[in-house]
Amino acid sequence: RVFFSVLDLDFYCTFTQAGHEDTRAEIHNNLHDSLLIRKITMSFDWLTQYLTFENVCLGVNLVTLSVIYKAYRSKVTNFEAVQTARQLDIDNNLASKLLEEYPNATVVHALVRGQVKAIGEKIKSRHLRGAKAVIQECCLTEHKIQWSPVSRFWSQTQREIHRIINYVPFALTSKHSNVMVEVLDPQECENIPVNCVYENFIPNREGLSGVFFGWLRGEQTKGIEEQEFLLEEGTTLTAFGTLTVMNDGSVKLMPPADGVSYYLTQLSHPALVSKLRSELSLLRVVSFVLGCTALGLSCYLVFTWWKARQALAQQKKDSMRREEARKERRKLNRETSSEVPCCVICRTNPVEVMILECGHVCLCTDCSELVSGNCPMCRSPIKRIVAAFLP
Repeated sequence: RVFFSVLDLDFYCTFTQAGHEDTRAEIHNNLHDSLLIRKITMSFDWLTQYLTFENVCLGVNLVTLSVIYKAYRSKVTNFEAVQTARQLDIDNNLASKLLEEYPNATVVHALVRGQVKAIGEKIKSRHLRGAKAVIQECCLTEHKIQWSPVSRFWSQTQREIHRIINYVPFALTSKHSNVMVEVLDPQECENIPVNCVYENFIPNREGLSGVFFGWLRGEQTKGIEEQEFLLEEGTTLTAFGTLTVMNDGSVKLMPPADGVSYYLTQLSHPALVSKLRSELSLLRVVSFVLGCTALGLSCYLVFTWWKARQALAQQKKDSMRREEARKERRKLNRETSSEVPCCVICRTNPVEVMILECGHVCLCTDCSELVSGNCPMCRSPIKRIVAAFLP
């Protein structure tokens, strides 16, 4: 590195005025390169100082905590909405009750329970003869085993090849009346309430060469799994959403307009509330653990920073004391200070510092900056080196 003082800059200006163009360009390039190297070194030092393992762990913890807490707040909103939702029966008085009791004949959070009935044509199952449904979900999944270079083990993985969801308009009805509540946008609900009616696994029949090359690639295909899920007609569902009466007098259920989750489930209302409560408790525990971990890491980092700051301040004090010892040594005449013991390393300068924790006074200030690790007298670990003023 090339560092320029004031005299160097004056010399550089004199050289420039003298007309040495090549030398001026060379010095300018060296100056530019040295400044660039210094900036890169300072950036790297800053990176190594702050990008520590503890800081990375704290950052990952805080990001995870924010995501979990956001999910927790969303679950709290959903739980409170489902728990306090108005339960309405599907009967002949449903439309008139909505028109009389609610503005715009709309209940923002309502619960209805009834049997599924298709409006129009039904969906026929591909594999189950005679099954008729309103929602059909077909899934094709590839099962493989892959070699993980990190864990050094073969692990099973799945890859979804394709998933198709078909549905037809349907409504919820009651056994005691002909009133229907049409369900809109069922694909937007939290979990589509379908049951698996067909499942078939087709194993991979590769030869010996295919197995060998798969082993070389670190990937073996076990086979393909085909599944079919149906929401059959006649299934009893509990629906949570916004219930409204249309202009033609029909009653329809749609996703809540305030952003609360839309639920279509085969569980009853108490079972749905219990399920949401258990999910909420789990997220609460995870948030508490992550919060305590973040607090502990923050306290540890603050304590580490405080200790480092104290050590730096003490180092500055020790440096100032050693500099004072040097000044005192320059003032003393070596002939008059012959009674002061000499440094055990250079055997020239008088002893000026004390080694802690052993307490030996055996080094001068210059040699103390070169010694690290153990005391030259007793070989005990050196904790600190402080200035010593002998009478």
